Amino acid sequence: MKWFKSGGSNLVLLMENLRKVLKESFSMLFDRPQLFVPRLFSASISSLAVIGWVAGVISEIEFLMFFPVIAILGAFTPVMVSSMVRNDENGNILKKGFNDSLSLWKPIIGLMGFTVFLAFVNSIPLSLGLMAASITGNMVYLVLGSSISILFLLIISFGLYFVPISIIENKSFFESLNEGFSASNRNRTEVVVLIVFSLAVLGASSLVTGYLRDIGLAVFFLGRMASSIVGTYLLVVSPKYYLEEKYD
Repeated sequence: MKWFKSGGSNLVLLMENLRKVLKESFSMLFDRPQLFVPRLFSASISSLAVIGWVAGVISEIEFLMFFPVIAILGAFTPVMVSSMVRNDENGNILKKGFNDSLSLWKPIIGLMGFTVFLAFVNSIPLSLGLMAASITGNMVYLVLGSSISILFLLIISFGLYFVPISIIENKSFFESLNEGFSASNRNRTEVVVLIVFSLAVLGASSLVTGYLRDIGLAVFFLGRMASSIVGTYLLVVSPKYYLEEKYD
């Protein structure tokens, strides 16, 4: 009974801490609208590239050549937002975030390459399951492959959850990778809850974006912008929790 009461108290405290971080992250976006800029800029570039390809303005080869730029912007964005969150009390957080992320281009490129590699590895079970299901007609293979890929995705998300803010704090990619994983491991329950929350929000946002894409390219672009606003909130939550856990 004593253990049960203690466990219940810990759970209440955990949920209260998470509620506080989510609420403060939401409030920060209203106080610092500059936080939306990196994700909106990155999403605008990638969306315009997709629209240009679909509309026939750019060829498939040109789209593939432009993809590394999109990948680099995608890697810089969470680090830049993390810097802006850390420097919340300073003046021009947008300029500070840009300068910080630019000076850390080596670990950010390392993070990009590592993420692309993990994404490739993560796609293998799903691809094999899809291939086996198409050959045999047995959907069990697809279910099994997709389940393994989803499990890998959760593990990857867990390990990399605090890496962007760790890069700002530690400067080195491998040190940041180690510190980010250690921080996730120290806060296992909280990180799992935040990851599930993030995936649920992103899933809902993706469904809306997919529906809007069916209406037309212009509305697809607006949907991507709306999705980016949601994504910015999720980017703020991670460094916000990390900094509160480390310094409070």
